[in-house]
Amino acid sequence: MDLGEPRIKMTGPRYESYRRVLAVLDELEAPELESDEREVLQDAAEGLLLTRDGEEHERDKILLDAWLVLSSLVRTGRWRYRAAEQMRRMLEACGPDRVPERVAALV
Repeated sequence: MDLGEPRIKMTGPRYESYRRVLAVLDELEAPELESDEREVLQDAAEGLLLTRDGEEHERDKILLDAWLVLSSLVRTGRWRYRAAEQMRRMLEACGPDRVPERVAALV
């Protein structure tokens, strides 16, 4: 039965990206990552994993919330920019592909 909603299968690479994010977050302890920051990033990974094609607004909101945490980590000197950028890419890999012009608008 087709309800007219865009569907996307949870792909192996997206699930592996999700598991990788969780594994990295599990290795980090305070002061590198506080529990509320960890929760935001874990929620972002899960939210992106469950996001479907056509839900660009939701995906962008999740990524913005995660980026705010990551930029705070860099600003406070707890993470280097390179580590935050790597986590951002790992999080993006949890979700459906992004439309290039929407990516440029976020940067």
